[in-house]
Amino acid sequence: MPGKENFFEKISHRLLGFLIGPAEPDLFGPDANNMSKVFVPTVPNPTSGFLLIVPNEELVRLNIPVEQGIKIVISAGIVTAEKNNNQGLAGKRAPAVPR
Repeated sequence: MPGKENFFEKISHRLLGFLIGPAEPDLFGPDANNMSKVFVPTVPNPTSGFLLIVPNEELVRLNIPVEQGIKIVISAGIVTAEKNNNQGLAGKRAPAVPR
């Protein structure tokens, strides 16, 4: 709809997700060559969530281990890196996903 903003298109919004691997072109179409599968768990029940197919250039890798990401999700954001030796949540562009 014209004039209606998409929530996920705002640069200030972020989702915490887990990189699964490259998107397969035979499943997701020819554009999938430069895309990755990302699982975004729901809070606080991480056994459900969304599988997103995201362009690689839009991925931002956090400077935390997977275990810390899971703690953040399960705690609904209460547990942060600040409470875990100040590891930081500084984002950086993710490298290309190997095929």
